[in-house]
Amino acid sequence: MLVKIFEFSIIILAMWLLITQVSIPVFRGTKLFPLFRREEKLRSELEEARQKTLEKKLEKKIREARGDYNRKMSSIVDDEDQN
Repeated sequence: MLVKIFEFSIIILAMWLLITQVSIPVFRGTKLFPLFRREEKLRSELEEARQKTLEKKLEKKIREARGDYNRKMSSIVDDEDQN
């Protein structure tokens, strides 16, 4: 009886692997065995981190440019007030 349960469990596991690791990726047009493709996930996380870093740098440049603009405008206004 225990052997039958073990045998049934192995069959269910094999079917699950076939469906989730082969059949679904074939229908979606993605790579087979996504369970072992951690590299793809890491690459997308790396790209996301790079994008966030770039956004932060650009936001900093924008703040600096606005600060420069405000300083120039205030100095122009000050110069006009003195004349």
